[in-house]
Amino acid sequence: MMVGDWTSKAVVAALLKDQAETAALAMAIQLDVVTPYLSQRQAYDKYGSSIVDRWIEEGLVKKIKDGPANTKVRISRLELECAARASNRPSYFSLRDFK
Repeated sequence: MMVGDWTSKAVVAALLKDQAETAALAMAIQLDVVTPYLSQRQAYDKYGSSIVDRWIEEGLVKKIKDGPANTKVRISRLELECAARASNRPSYFSLRDFK
């Protein structure tokens, strides 16, 4: 079996596990078990500020600001989790390299 073989049982199992965990999070949000948003500070604490800022710059997650300049910024918990689960993508390249 080749290293990049997408039919490997381990790869399929990992993809199914990620999908199930994402669906469980979406259901927990829908049932109000967890909040749908994290503050920017909470996101920084959980994933790291440079990573969250990179995801925002790349458009993988969106900052939501409900008021004027000094209002709290919130970010979708589901968007953050999806970006984190897809973090094995080659996003470490500079965005300007692809423009």
